[in-house]
Amino acid sequence: MATLADATSLMPIRRAELAANLTAMGVPSLSTETFKALNAKVLTIPTDGTGEAESGDLDDPAVVYRKTRPDDWLKMPEVSENEIYLLFHLFAPTENLIAFTVTCTGSYLVEYGTVVNGSFVVSGSESVASGLSYEGTFGYGDWGDETSNAARQVMLKITGADILTFTQSLHSERNYAVYMSWNIVEFKGNLPSCTSCAVGSQTAASALQLLQYFSLEGTNNISNATNMFANCIGLLAITALYTSKVTNATGLFRVCTKLMALLDTFDFSNVTNASYMFYNTSSIQRIPSSWDFSSVTNISSMFYYCYSLIAAVLPITNITVASTPFTNCQSLKNILFTGSRTTFPAALTLQYSSLSSEAAVDFFNSLPTITTSRAITLTNTPAALTLTAEQRAVAEAKNWTITI
Repeated sequence: MATLADATSLMPIRRAELAANLTAMGVPSLSTETFKALNAKVLTIPTDGTGEAESGDLDDPAVVYRKTRPDDWLKMPEVSENEIYLLFHLFAPTENLIAFTVTCTGSYLVEYGTVVNGSFVVSGSESVASGLSYEGTFGYGDWGDETSNAARQVMLKITGADILTFTQSLHSERNYAVYMSWNIVEFKGNLPSCTSCAVGSQTAASALQLLQYFSLEGTNNISNATNMFANCIGLLAITALYTSKVTNATGLFRVCTKLMALLDTFDFSNVTNASYMFYNTSSIQRIPSSWDFSSVTNISSMFYYCYSLIAAVLPITNITVASTPFTNCQSLKNILFTGSRTTFPAALTLQYSSLSSEAAVDFFNSLPTITTSRAITLTNTPAALTLTAEQRAVAEAKNWTITI
């Protein structure tokens, strides 16, 4: 069975093995840049006759899903419009509680059962009026399909006419507002009328913290995606999500500390508020170059505590709020601004980043010339040790002050 530890170790192992083989043949060691270029070429080679490329970097959500999802989990059935499937794991010895609320036209139907040969097999069902909570209680001893970590499994199917919203709810048998022991590990839906799908929350205890995989196929009507995945600390991959109507992405991936990859097809061209969007999304290394943030006006704390982020390119033409967007991005090696303006709303803190003097100069060259001076803090960075007065002058000529 594949594990997260296995997945995250693939790249170092492959590189070490390749380096050892090359050394044995008398070939010099590969630089990081050369290895990445070679790896990109390798990704285009079909394997096992399937035509499916392998990724050592695990920067594709589909690859993350394939490599990390345990083989002994129930297979998610194909989903049609206005359907949701939830994979729910059960643990001994207590009863396992689940509660959620769906709004739709009329009532929604909750069926529960198992999966046999890819098909959902119903064991029971309950009809619930729109806007009221479904509450389920599942005993460990009543179910099978045991996994390697001793969980047993239930598949839940939700159907309704024009499903508008899904949100987690408090089960009436609980006497405290904590859902972190919820065992929903996978969500798969297709909701063309959906305006809100709240699997996360700004309050950590109210998020689905054991959710590992999420897929919302087809289109939807979600415009406000605030905290949609916030505090989903177990989330590894989002394999499908239509975002073209999203205008508010505040805290969208906030504290998704295990999220390993992002879809190139995400469309954020209509987003204006991206504050806290990646706050403490600490495993993400790259932001796809295909993403369009040109409409964004608020980038406050957008990448705060993104410890693994290596590079970022950010349009600034429409920015009006920009407090601490890159604070504590310790792995950040390259940052560029695009667009032009005559003012900038805040100072920039890049201390403790990994910017070299060369990368800092590239950043300085991308800065706009502004009428009101702003500061850029580069203390405790490689750049601070080697920046020359001539290099600093590139930014200073544009009315930015450099603190090293």
